[in-house]
Amino acid sequence: MQNRKRKWICGDGILGKRPITSRDSNKRCKILEGIIIIEIEFADKRDAEILYTSLLPEAKNPPTYRSISRISLDNKKLKIEISSKDLVSLRAAINSYFRWLYAIVMGLKVIRSVRR
Repeated sequence: MQNRKRKWICGDGILGKRPITSRDSNKRCKILEGIIIIEIEFADKRDAEILYTSLLPEAKNPPTYRSISRISLDNKKLKIEISSKDLVSLRAAINSYFRWLYAIVMGLKVIRSVRR
């Protein structure tokens, strides 16, 4: 029986097209980058605008350059797109955006309860 070498095919490493991958010690492909799109539709356009303007500074001046964020607003729909070179920083960025969203929404809730 002839000894054949197994070929391991991984992605081409272009962010946004196919994921960057590498081979671990067992010659399995591991994903090293990722992209996530979060879309949130609000009942009120004003709430969407408040969240958009609150999150925009975070996207323009990220605390780290391991991930890139883009935020857009289309009528009542807020769209957050996060791309990262590694999954650890992608997870950290996702958690950060969810914490910021939660803090803004809770702040709005408190302000609205005081106004009544």
